[in-house]
Amino acid sequence: MSPRLLQIVSIFFIGYGIIDILFVNYILGIALLIIGIAMMASGIKKQRALKQPKK
Repeated sequence: MSPRLLQIVSIFFIGYGIIDILFVNYILGIALLIIGIAMMASGIKKQRALKQPKK
């Protein structure tokens, strides 16, 4: 998956996790937040790796 798409999907997971915590289920919301943050971190890491010049 491309880094940009991974970041967009992770924003959806984070937003849905916050809404889920507030209105539906606390545990599921925390799980979605953790998944979203992990996806965002991996997307940023992949994007930085692509920007660095190859040695």
